[in-house]
Amino acid sequence: AHFTMIKAYAVAEAGAIQPFAYLQLVFIAILGFTVFDEILRPNVIVGAVVVVAAGIFTLIRTRQKERAGA
Repeated sequence: AHFTMIKAYAVAEAGAIQPFAYLQLVFIAILGFTVFDEILRPNVIVGAVVVVAAGIFTLIRTRQKERAGA
């Protein structure tokens, strides 16, 4: 996964790719829950939601600025 993210950064802008990196939080949480029987505490869930929302916001703002400049 890290290798493909590095390759993606080589061919595209970081602002467009970074929100997808935040999805690692979601996949790791699912993996921890299913494989290791971990329980996510509410503060971890809230923090992950804030981080993912910030990434999505960054992606939306980047696309808006690209459209406005084009």
